[in-house]
Amino acid sequence: MSDVERTPSIQTQETSQIDGLADGEVTSSSHSDANQVNTDAKTESSTVLPPSPVSDKSLPEDANDVSQEKKVQVPQELQSEASHREQLKHRRLQKRKKVWVRRLQQLIKLGVFLALALLLTQIIRTFPLYSNGQVEWMGPSSQLVSSDAIERELAKEKQFFLLDVEKASHELMDRFPLLAHVEIRRRFLPTQSLMISVSEKPLWGLIYRTSTDLKNEKLPSLVVSEDNLIFPVKSLDRFVQYQQTHRQELMSLLIPSSRQEVMTAFKLTELQRLTQALRQYSDLPIRYLDWSQPEKLTLVCDGPDIYLGRLDETWEKRVKRLAALMPHWKAWTGKMRAVDLRWENQVTLHPILPLTP
Repeated sequence: MSDVERTPSIQTQETSQIDGLADGEVTSSSHSDANQVNTDAKTESSTVLPPSPVSDKSLPEDANDVSQEKKVQVPQELQSEASHREQLKHRRLQKRKKVWVRRLQQLIKLGVFLALALLLTQIIRTFPLYSNGQVEWMGPSSQLVSSDAIERELAKEKQFFLLDVEKASHELMDRFPLLAHVEIRRRFLPTQSLMISVSEKPLWGLIYRTSTDLKNEKLPSLVVSEDNLIFPVKSLDRFVQYQQTHRQELMSLLIPSSRQEVMTAFKLTELQRLTQALRQYSDLPIRYLDWSQPEKLTLVCDGPDIYLGRLDETWEKRVKRLAALMPHWKAWTGKMRAVDLRWENQVTLHPILPLTP
């Protein structure tokens, strides 16, 4: 064979060897790339996907290591959560204890306060209202109501410090209507005492039931106060002394028991006005007013009696005529039995008739 023919065969062999090498390199490089891709895919699947139920023998070593690390981490998280719950329970328990302790302290304080208040009340209740010499009168005492009766009424309230002085004053005025004003004061130093001052309603009328009582100057059955309230004389402890002191201010009224209609407030008011008018227009020594006959109201005087008639709206005009008759009064005394003013614009004289033999 010639050299020319050998040359192409050598080139062909070298070319095939080169091709073979090239194919081998490509093949090996492709296998290595495929292995690398598979490894990366396994790594990604092991980190992202949860552990599969495949046994550890079928898993690679790297996957087994990751699962073991997770098994260690899960109990630690559970332990931290459990400890946090225990701390919360402990805090709540401590807070509840503080609340109960606070409430208990408040109850103790309230109990101590109530006990002190009860003790103070018992101490106050041991003080009496008054003892001998602990009631003092400011100014003159009552003339119609005895001081003993007032003190007995006050003694019903046994506690000195608990006495409501304003209420006690009103109760005394209700109990004794003749008292116009009552003032009570407490004095603690130098001694514990009640200071009492009273003022009375003045009387203007004395009511008698029979003329015999008037003539014999016995005590009246009833008295009339300035505000036309009627009181039995038996209820007035000091009436005798009062009557002697105020004799000029009192008008005696003869009103029999059958004349109950006179005891109304209107009639008493009219009688009071009549008494004031008689003292204004005359200086007659009036002994009493006789109301035993309603048509003939009579003023019994030291001298001739005066017939005023009915106690209607014209009585004031009739009383005013007395002013003109006063200069003749002494001359009529002993000669005239009565002076009659019952008729309008007229004065009738009733002489004393001589005794027939």
